[in-house]
Amino acid sequence: MRHASIGFLISVLFLINSGSLLAQGTSYAQSVDPDPTTSDLFKSIAKKNATAAQDFFLGLRHPFWNLHYTLTSEIAPKEMAIIGDSRIAEILANVLLPFFLAEGRDIWSAYEKLPARLTNRRLETGATRLFGSDPRRPHFTKTIAQQQGLLQIYEDFCLQDNSDCAQCPFPEQMQKWK
Repeated sequence: MRHASIGFLISVLFLINSGSLLAQGTSYAQSVDPDPTTSDLFKSIAKKNATAAQDFFLGLRHPFWNLHYTLTSEIAPKEMAIIGDSRIAEILANVLLPFFLAEGRDIWSAYEKLPARLTNRRLETGATRLFGSDPRRPHFTKTIAQQQGLLQIYEDFCLQDNSDCAQCPFPEQMQKWK
């Protein structure tokens, strides 16, 4: 299980370490002397704690990238995060929390509290179709868990229904669960 779960970390390693472990042809399990950044990442992951991982990402610093948007951009007027809050939330929800779950950790409370940072057209369409102009609508898209649930409903029902909601089976299915 440990060797299989290492695959969850590959995308994070690539973001943090510019793929140097991969470029060297080594895996985490085989690496004898990872650089301090990778070592710190594994220490925070070993805690199996979303807060420790979030603190790690927020603490990343680089003398060039903290002040530049691109390789050729002018110096930014103020320092910026290498990995922002929205990207951290996505890494936690889609990479690290599933990894912690695979390692046997109870992560539901951390997952359900992750705040949603971004929206997109599919999410907005699904929310409009389910909640219309209900003033409580924003309450149902505050967390990543809520957004991912809404996107699943959108995929399973909205994209399968060409009637523009007129013949959607979702309300009928909800009645069965009461």
